[in-house]
Amino acid sequence: MYNLISFKADPTGVITSVTWSYTNDNGSIRSTTKLAPPIPGLPTMPIEQLDESIVIGFVKDQLGATDESFDIEINDYVTAQEYQNSLLTYVIDEDNEFVNLPS
Repeated sequence: MYNLISFKADPTGVITSVTWSYTNDNGSIRSTTKLAPPIPGLPTMPIEQLDESIVIGFVKDQLGATDESFDIEINDYVTAQEYQNSLLTYVIDEDNEFVNLPS
């Protein structure tokens, strides 16, 4: 699920960047995306007429990423974290033997 956190707009109402997040059951991604300027000659939509889905649509169009690609990224991160958390740390004790430090 996408969530709009905030956005910045210039004095004319053109949105310049959007801070957003994407969340699934395993975690979330949060980022700020700088939007490309609007196409010259096309009218801009007044901020008062925007809603969260429209602004998130701007981000999705800009990124070209899919929900599936974010799901993969989150799942890969979770897998890497689980692996890192499974690693054991050893030190040499006063008897010159390897000892596993408790987590």
